[in-house]
Amino acid sequence: MKVYIMFTIDVESTHHPINDFYLFEGALRIAEILKYNGIRGVFFCDYFEIYKHGDKVKEVIKKLSLDHDVELHAHPGHKVGKYCCMADFSFEKQFEYIKEGITIFKELGITPRAYRAGAYSIDKNTLKALEANSIFIDSSVFPFDKRSKIKTIPNKIIKIGPILELPINIFKREIVLKTPFGDLTSSLFSSFLSFIHKNYSKVDLDWCSLEELLWFIENANEYDINFVNIFMHSYSLTKFDSDFKKIGEKNINKLNSLLKFIHNNKNIEVVSIKTIDKIGLVNRYNTIKIPVFRKHVTISTLIKKYLLPRILP
Repeated sequence: MKVYIMFTIDVESTHHPINDFYLFEGALRIAEILKYNGIRGVFFCDYFEIYKHGDKVKEVIKKLSLDHDVELHAHPGHKVGKYCCMADFSFEKQFEYIKEGITIFKELGITPRAYRAGAYSIDKNTLKALEANSIFIDSSVFPFDKRSKIKTIPNKIIKIGPILELPINIFKREIVLKTPFGDLTSSLFSSFLSFIHKNYSKVDLDWCSLEELLWFIENANEYDINFVNIFMHSYSLTKFDSDFKKIGEKNINKLNSLLKFIHNNKNIEVVSIKTIDKIGLVNRYNTIKIPVFRKHVTISTLIKKYLLPRILP
């Protein structure tokens, strides 16, 4: 079974009242790399950042649209003046906020087809507001986040009414500890490991190691998964300190290695919103299994790689 991959990038800065436009603008670096590799990315642009950074936001959105899909992303707090999420609002207000984004995009010559909620904040009113605004593709639901108030089938493209829901792919992690007495799985000492190791993840350039990303794609068929959403942010290649000051780059080698792997694999095809119709919908599924990534480590590795970085400054 062919595996379809989509690179989705949330284009945004922080919610702090600081000059951090470089985080938003970092999307251009990602766009350049994807274009060089012949890939059309999907950039979900937070149009509410206009209230924070002004017309510079429009300039970036317009540049991204030259070679990639540019779609709607919304953190309404920039407009409201305090942190909030889309699902905090009524249908009427969500309709208004989404319509505002569509208007901004159309002024730039862009007709959006898809939406991703800021902070995965989506509810039934969001779906109604999208439909009322003729947006019929969404990719907001993160099953491990309580701000996603819509239930979906993990790792599957489904339809919720007229809305095509593209999953934020997820998997579970399990550390297998090698001991003289045999292997111990993380389920046996999960309370301890929860302090040093997340037992779940989305398929995200920042959240995952290269090993985990390649494993998920290579084993997708085993879990009856035919769509893999590689999640990124506009700042996924940017290293910054605790004050959000840029101090360098990160993840470049990881991204290039991932792109090389995809290029060399004939069973993988990269799609965008523009070409999403290539993927057929499956109406019925067998038993849904969440992929489990098992990492075998020694006690020494567990201490050095997982424990010490958490307790040392």
